[in-house]
Amino acid sequence: MVCEDCRWYWVAAVIDCEGTISIGICKHNAASKKGKRLRLTPWIVVGARSEALVTLLRDLTGCGRIRLKDAKKNFWTWRVDDVRRCKVLLERIGDAFVVKKEQARLLLEFCKSRVEHPFAPYTDKEKQIAKQIRELNAREKAYEHRKYAVEALAGCSGNR
Repeated sequence: MVCEDCRWYWVAAVIDCEGTISIGICKHNAASKKGKRLRLTPWIVVGARSEALVTLLRDLTGCGRIRLKDAKKNFWTWRVDDVRRCKVLLERIGDAFVVKKEQARLLLEFCKSRVEHPFAPYTDKEKQIAKQIRELNAREKAYEHRKYAVEALAGCSGNR
């Protein structure tokens, strides 16, 4: 049996390494005179080539959906995309994140705000949080590309 604290550190480590914490931004046509409506959807996703890994995540957290995203590559995802579930999950994990600590903090702030006012229009603060998380994720992705490029160049002898 895994201790309770260890469980959440393990979940945080998997999300840090193989996952994404973000807010989906969708503008869709509504049956109203106001035109396009904004929808912000919080989500936490882990993608892996191991069905066992994503199944264990679902079992340990008690939430999320599992989906075979790409059958040819045997690529699976575990996804939590509900405001209340994201909030509970992030509260349980707490400060265990290392890489995605700021994204987790911001998403928890967003989720707390939406749980308190689920049907209210999005506030400027909530829109700003969505933008900040997306910027953090873009920087993280750019950093990873640079890191791999540097590693590749370091391993290159320069001989052809």
